[in-house]
Amino acid sequence: MKDIKNIRREIDKVDDKISSLLAERRELVTEISRYKKSQGLEIFDNEREMEILKKANVYDGAVFRAILDASKDYQAGIINAGTFGLISGKEIKSLSPLIHSFWGDYEYRLCPVSEDELPSLLKNLAYDGFNITMPYKKRVFTLCDQLSPECYALGNVNTVKREIDGSLTGYNTDYFGFQYIIEKNNIDVPGKKVAILGKGGAAYTCKAVLTDMGASNIELISRNGESNYQNLDKFKDAEIIVNATPVGMYPNNGDKPISLEGFNSLEAVVDVIYNPYKTALILEAEDRELKTATGLEMLVAQAGKAAEIFCKGNLEEGDIEDVIDKVLAKLLNRCLIGMPGSGKSFMGRRIANVQGLKLMDTDRIFISRHGMVPKDYIEEYGIERFKVMENQILKDVTKNQGQVIATGEGVIDLPENKNLLRQNGVVIHITRDLEKLSNHHRPPLKGTNMEKLLDKRNPIYEAWSDFDISNNVDFRKSFLVINGPNLNLLGTREPDIYGAETYADLENYVNGVADDMNISIEIYQSNHEGEIVDKIQEAAEMYDGIVINPAGYGYTSVAILDALKAVALPCCEVHLTNIEEREEFRRKTLTGSMAVKVISGMGFEGYRLALETLNG
Repeated sequence: MKDIKNIRREIDKVDDKISSLLAERRELVTEISRYKKSQGLEIFDNEREMEILKKANVYDGAVFRAILDASKDYQAGIINAGTFGLISGKEIKSLSPLIHSFWGDYEYRLCPVSEDELPSLLKNLAYDGFNITMPYKKRVFTLCDQLSPECYALGNVNTVKREIDGSLTGYNTDYFGFQYIIEKNNIDVPGKKVAILGKGGAAYTCKAVLTDMGASNIELISRNGESNYQNLDKFKDAEIIVNATPVGMYPNNGDKPISLEGFNSLEAVVDVIYNPYKTALILEAEDRELKTATGLEMLVAQAGKAAEIFCKGNLEEGDIEDVIDKVLAKLLNRCLIGMPGSGKSFMGRRIANVQGLKLMDTDRIFISRHGMVPKDYIEEYGIERFKVMENQILKDVTKNQGQVIATGEGVIDLPENKNLLRQNGVVIHITRDLEKLSNHHRPPLKGTNMEKLLDKRNPIYEAWSDFDISNNVDFRKSFLVINGPNLNLLGTREPDIYGAETYADLENYVNGVADDMNISIEIYQSNHEGEIVDKIQEAAEMYDGIVINPAGYGYTSVAILDALKAVALPCCEVHLTNIEEREEFRRKTLTGSMAVKVISGMGFEGYRLALETLNG
């Protein structure tokens, strides 16, 4: 009889599969809902429902009935809501679908069109309204049947609502969005001198808002106008600076239109760029302890106003802040810093798994790029060269959003890394008591007392981080155990070579080892190369290491070798028999070149030795 712990492990695996399948089903139901909506079909299809229920056995009927009822409610929400779109001149990567998903149940599509196609799209009755982005804001102004007052003042439209009679009403919610971020961040405008960088549509919207809020003097600064970057000294008494240019926008993170050096009267900086969340200009302003406002907050606010127009609702106090929090929860990177052995990679995996985010471990990326662990690279090329390489990895990784980033322990040694982490993320200091720290597999600390190092670095960790997470628990490491082709035939396949014990016996043995060592494991077996490659790739965000018995693939599979290289997890290779005493072709494996240790000829005991090696 199986041990209850093993049975519960298997139940947990089944539950994970059920959850994944329900998510997959929900995506398909969304597609079905949109198809039914486009074709005018009813939500309920009795024949289809009976067809599904007939397939279920008597024990599953109630479960399927609950799923079908939930599915119908979900479809009703989608079908009864409107359909809206974002019109642009080309294919764009936009946050608008994500943001609007928090504002309502309506469908929201990206609609790139040529200028010739623009009028017909606006007349398309399949859409109940649109948001408009560049380059069509002024063009749509001329195509609306009626306009709200702010559109006349600004000369452009960014939101269109189809009325019951089919006519189009134009609005500009950018005005509301910009005014919102000024007020939200307590930026005092009346009587202030303002410098706006840029002379495009966004700059004039900002100017209109600030004029209405009582700014005493507003200068629009551009490259070629009378007020330009060459005579910037004339405007160094500005009290508010607004960046309405694209300088510093992804993928050119880190660029700034100007330096704030010499603006000694400055009180606040606003940047309408929403990606990255905090531009280099905003970060400089924060370092100077100035008030700031970001483009992402503006984007959410104007989308909320558009949703109010689309759905004929009313924004309640706190609604915008609530959606900003939800969007940031999706977009912000969780950047982990801390001492060697504090558990950044361990905590990163847990956070990534719980929150459904991608884990980016900079040490593993370094290994993948340079083919060496940081410790060996430093010994060969020196710490300064290592810092440059690590900094480049951070530049690449931190441009993206919605990740957990586990950094190397020396990341704080280069001050510019601080703002790389802050541009799209919150910085989390992983703390751990001194006696529990370990520098296993970390860059060397030659001649360095750990206590002195902690005293030296703690003030930096505190200055960089937004908050701390204590990791003083005796955490359980987690490992993936992969068994390759034909191992499922243990006990019947060549028992004179591999023994009489079955694959089930092997699983029970390895699970027992895991319990003895207080570690968590998943055991996986496949006879197919591609499935093993997929499993290794998935392991990158879930496990502390891999034990692999590649069986015959160890001698032939470049694909499995490449997968092990790509994930750069510590790996041990196991063979039940002594490969040195087998046929010549079995004596050296391809995959073994990526292993910390190759263990052969120890039978099941080899798995224990491999797990002990990886567990440290």
